[in-house]
Amino acid sequence: MIKFKEIEFSYGDEKFIENFNLNLTPGKIYGLLGKNGSGKTTLMKLLLGIEKIISGKIYFQGKNQEENLNYFRKNIGYVFQNPEDQLVAEDVEDELAFNMENYGYSWEVIRERIIELMEKFSLDGQRKISELSGGEKQRVAIASALTLKPSLLILDEGTSMSDKKNRNKIIELCKKIKEQGKMVIIITHDLEELNFIDEIIYLKNGAIEFFGEKQEFIGKILRDEFQEPMELPSIFKMAKELYRKRNIDLSEIIFSSEKVCDEFWKFY
Repeated sequence: MIKFKEIEFSYGDEKFIENFNLNLTPGKIYGLLGKNGSGKTTLMKLLLGIEKIISGKIYFQGKNQEENLNYFRKNIGYVFQNPEDQLVAEDVEDELAFNMENYGYSWEVIRERIIELMEKFSLDGQRKISELSGGEKQRVAIASALTLKPSLLILDEGTSMSDKKNRNKIIELCKKIKEQGKMVIIITHDLEELNFIDEIIYLKNGAIEFFGEKQEFIGKILRDEFQEPMELPSIFKMAKELYRKRNIDLSEIIFSSEKVCDEFWKFY
């Protein structure tokens, strides 16, 4: 479980997060949404101690961050929006070995884990990180975040550089982590990714605008109940127009473009 309790945080003299409370439970995939500057990445950096809270408490698996920061960082895998911000080695294998070496794993265990992850993320034969594409670097970053088998994986726009094939692989990976009773948090602007997400945390100006089931969240979008709507995919726009003009709720079928289009063209 993750628990943010009465968190306060400021950028300089400007208070950004105030009296923030949130409880997240394992065995779920959470979507962390909001416009740029809403506090998504900041919240995750507070969880890892990259940014420092002014007051309040953060707990992970019952442990207080203030006293167990090393435990947090060992058991939470974090993939930055720009993978180059976290890649520290020149070679792919050295990058995957880095965290395990720091925690004293034997070379036999390190080697076995490297082989497993390179195969899983189609990195066989890749060597120099500088020669990789953006999507390949992103896969290296995700593989690196998984080397210690964390209880929580955080992906900050984790599929943004991937083609459809590798994006689907990442989605399936998230589902397997969930099935293991662990937790995934996906920071995203892509509402189509909600298809495989369980619950939504929607932030606005450092505060929670919505927290709950994705179906309820989608319904609120289509009913235009958010004062600060996100950029909508075309299929969401069609469903939203149909609700506005015909009071027809398509939230249950929103991820089926064919069904939404069929309903839309019945009336246009």
